Amino acid sequence: MLTKHYVYRTDDSKGHFYIGVRSCSCNPEDDQYIGSGSWVKRKKRLCTLVKTVIAVFETRESAELFEVSLITSSKQLSAKCMNERIQRYNSGASSKTRNNNRVR
Repeated sequence: MLTKHYVYRTDDSKGHFYIGVRSCSCNPEDDQYIGSGSWVKRKKRLCTLVKTVIAVFETRESAELFEVSLITSSKQLSAKCMNERIQRYNSGASSKTRNNNRVR
């Protein structure tokens, strides 16, 4: 199966959410991965989290660019967005670099 690249949102029952990007060689809707952010790690021990696939892309780069724009707008519009920082990606690079400045 071809690698799929997708952007997802993980929600708790109180409306808080985390946005992430993932690549897998399965159907994204069937992927059990729910996120690796510290909020997700903390919450999954305390409550049930629900993951929703927002969009699927042909390339990782396209998925990463969409993730950054979605997190940026979500952090501006909602205090319930739990992403601690916005990921910055090098074009064509497989590894992430973090922006140490938090978006307010």
